[in-house]
Amino acid sequence: MYYNSIQMSLFNYIKVCRLHRTINFSFMAFGALYSNHFVLNLDLLIKILMIYSIFGILLYGGIYSFNNYVDRFDDFKDKNKKNRLIPSGKLKPKNVFLLSSILIAISFVLGFVFLRDLILFQIYLLVTNIIYTTFLKYRNVYLSIITVATTGPTKFLLGYFAIQKNMTYEVLIISLVHYLCSVAYHARKFIYSGKLSKKMK
Repeated sequence: MYYNSIQMSLFNYIKVCRLHRTINFSFMAFGALYSNHFVLNLDLLIKILMIYSIFGILLYGGIYSFNNYVDRFDDFKDKNKKNRLIPSGKLKPKNVFLLSSILIAISFVLGFVFLRDLILFQIYLLVTNIIYTTFLKYRNVYLSIITVATTGPTKFLLGYFAIQKNMTYEVLIISLVHYLCSVAYHARKFIYSGKLSKKMK
């Protein structure tokens, strides 16, 4: 019984990190492959897995945990979200905040040691997500969409600049198209949640 309780608690902590959503780091892998002319070798594979581990699992695991921590009061009021891990009482808010802090800290330590040339990407993704989570999405829906949409092409550029250091015209075009698609995606999410339609009235 005690073992099952620990197992379930561990599962909940993994779930609160929303690791399934790190599939969007496939953009990073695409950027890395693009920069290497779509030739996958062992060195590139190791680099991609290292970036995914430090950025996708650790950094974004911490960011998503922080999102759950910040959103807990709104989730409690929403009948569709009140069964989430924190409002349902399955996880304590302070423990989720601690988990978030630890994951982000480990991410930056490992990033500084192994991926120091990509540290600015790490800082940008963290700061942008924190500003969006704590301020923008409650204040200005349009600015929220414009801002959070930048994290999409940033992941592509992260992979690209992990291999190549020179910006090209083609990369700029890909990033711009990716950004516009990202704006459309996030706008659709706000419309679906009703937040954008309310602002337009």
